[in-house]
Amino acid sequence: MVAELIRQQVDVSFDDMGVLVDENLGVEAFILDWNLDPAPPPFYLNVADRRFAYSGETLLVKGHGAKFGRIVQDHETAGRLALFVERAGRLLIYVHDPAATEDDEE
Repeated sequence: MVAELIRQQVDVSFDDMGVLVDENLGVEAFILDWNLDPAPPPFYLNVADRRFAYSGETLLVKGHGAKFGRIVQDHETAGRLALFVERAGRLLIYVHDPAATEDDEE
């Protein structure tokens, strides 16, 4: 069944990720390459005791939509952290909100 293939959450470290740089805005963000993993990306990523949730938003890796720096700045201004997962030519946006409660823990 498809639901069984989707992992709810995955633990990763910053060592598993690369860094994206928006030189125009001077913004950096972590990126996890999920292109070689056959399973769909999880809904949650646990990184260094922080839980990042998939925001439901994506950007193109290349082209006009690849301007991720403004999204990172917008989240940081709101007190959140953002990171990205690359999958099939898209950047999936994951967000950690320290003010959010984790009410769906299993």
